Amino acid sequence: MKKTILLFLLFCLPKLMAQQTVNASGGNATGAGGSSSYSIGQITYNEQTGSGGSINQGVQQSVEIFTLSGTAFENIKLEALVYPNPTISSVILKISNFNLDEVTYQWFDIQGKPIKSGKISNEETVFNMESYPSAIYILKINSNNKELKTFKIIKN
Repeated sequence: MKKTILLFLLFCLPKLMAQQTVNASGGNATGAGGSSSYSIGQITYNEQTGSGGSINQGVQQSVEIFTLSGTAFENIKLEALVYPNPTISSVILKISNFNLDEVTYQWFDIQGKPIKSGKISNEETVFNMESYPSAIYILKINSNNKELKTFKIIKN
């Protein structure tokens, strides 16, 4: 009987702690813009890499898209979605509830040098970034020569 209990404790109890990690610190942070959880000092993880990007299992993923500036327009929803983030291949920009007649975009490198510009004609626009080197880029959205929003995009 003692052997059975010992085997049970030896093989079953470690599985109860399988969903935990050993971290130096961590917690939750909340503010006016939302909330975030964080962990510091996780010592192991599993990285999977493919042609479209990479994912680190067991590691909290950071999001590196920031709205740098914007003008308050009613009934406009500008949103930048990057898959994966930081991106390797493309950036998707979605614009809804806004007249796209005069909407344009401008890409800049982090030094402010213009890279590419054009007109946005669809609610969903895909920007191919495969030919650009790893860096931080600025995507500026304009309407009638007025700035709507500016986004910071990180390319790996």
